[in-house]
Amino acid sequence: MKRPSRHPECSARAGLTPRRAARWAALAVLAALPGCGLLGGLGGTEAQRPYAPVVLLKTDNLERPAVTFPANIFRPTGTFDIDEQDPARGQAVGFFVTLAPGDPNALVFQLADAETHSAALLARVPPPNDATERAAATAPRAFNADTRDRLAAGDGLSWLNAALGDQTYRFGVLIPRARLSAFTRLAMYTSTGADGTPLNAATLELVRDFFYVAIIGDSVVWGNGLEEQDKFTALAMRTIEHETGRKVVWQRYAQSGAAIAPAPGDTACQWSCSGEVPTTNTSLTLQADLIQRPDLMNLILLGGCLVDVGLETILVPGVPEAQTTALTQRFCRDEMATLLRKVRGLAPQAYVVVTGYYPIIGPDSDAFALHVWGVILGSLAGSDDASLVAILAAQSAAFDTQARAALTAAAQEVNADTGGAAKVAFADPGFGPDNATFAPQAWLWGLTSDAAFLGNTVLDYELFPEDPLRNFRLSNCLGGDVAADTVICIYDSVGHPNRRGAQAYAAAVVASLRNLGVLPPVAAP
Repeated sequence: MKRPSRHPECSARAGLTPRRAARWAALAVLAALPGCGLLGGLGGTEAQRPYAPVVLLKTDNLERPAVTFPANIFRPTGTFDIDEQDPARGQAVGFFVTLAPGDPNALVFQLADAETHSAALLARVPPPNDATERAAATAPRAFNADTRDRLAAGDGLSWLNAALGDQTYRFGVLIPRARLSAFTRLAMYTSTGADGTPLNAATLELVRDFFYVAIIGDSVVWGNGLEEQDKFTALAMRTIEHETGRKVVWQRYAQSGAAIAPAPGDTACQWSCSGEVPTTNTSLTLQADLIQRPDLMNLILLGGCLVDVGLETILVPGVPEAQTTALTQRFCRDEMATLLRKVRGLAPQAYVVVTGYYPIIGPDSDAFALHVWGVILGSLAGSDDASLVAILAAQSAAFDTQARAALTAAAQEVNADTGGAAKVAFADPGFGPDNATFAPQAWLWGLTSDAAFLGNTVLDYELFPEDPLRNFRLSNCLGGDVAADTVICIYDSVGHPNRRGAQAYAAAVVASLRNLGVLPPVAAP
């Protein structure tokens, strides 16, 4: 088929004035010009549309999260009754978007749910007859009987509200509020692929409401060794979204090696920050001060005190139990209560869930793997016989029991301060001795003999981390600019919850949220 020739005005009209350049990219200008094709002049034919992107320039009556968040999420600022005379017909939201589409008459609005994979097009309707209403800066409402009926029936609506010049257009949108969830996507496009997939669409997440969460804590709360989607915090937040219909907007300051109490050098990371391989030591006390807009937080997830007590206390044979008890009471109860009071002072409206720990070593933990890990940590005796396993299993069980009681007491103590409804809960992950490190049914990352990923390093060990982030740690821990010892940094997943352990933590957090009333109780069978 012979291509249409390039429109004679293309070259001149594609040149951007400073005012236009400030509004949108040259690519979008070229795509929108009649007769100007991006691939040699496919012009105003149907073949042009796959190459004509829709550019979102502005939104009105949509609100971004009040804290720094990477996703393109918006919440409608106003909700109204579809029919003021009959509130039973439901509610809707309205807003405006300013777009640079290739063809405004061909523009399609599609509302989709990323979880159910369902999608529906918004019906195109005529604009309001009232010019004042079309020009209004406030959110649009159902403006006639037809739009009211369509909204009440569950239809979303769009209309071309105004042509603004410079190939830009303002569109009005009305959507039944019941159609919004934590997973709603609005796509705006002029063309689709052969399978109906939108091409070159402008998209935004359009959510019913925000649910603000802050996460502070140590390596267990960070989720050492876990990919993002498998962390217990991610699993718990997903449940919140499913059950409340609100989009979780989270900020996380937890990091490996974090203690509750500040120490010399306690600073916040300013660049290239990873909780897996931190470059600075940031205490939980400082992490609490870093929370953006604490007055908006709905939930604060936190956990700590093991670093304060120290592995050198729990996993060194012969440490007196009285010493472990004293340190656990000091940090897991007293210092944790002090931290909880600080958090409550910063965000009195927020619910707080404190996570617990687990027996690090169990009676059936593998003696050889324990020996290798001890050599790496530099904290265990050289023996690899069963007697060492039994000693450390007993010490781990003692810490687990004492920490559980101390953290529970800290939560109860802070709840008693207010004299009202409980705002702080302790989440016990419920690990048993069989779930300890190197145990038969371990819920904690262990070691493997698969050393292919370390073939070119100078490490001379027989066992290596088994988690999926070991390559990431290897490449970052060897950089030198890390807070922990290089070898310990590489092995820093061992003894932390694996995927199964993270699921147990998430279940405990969700159960606590139900007890606090943040989530609905489980319906009786």
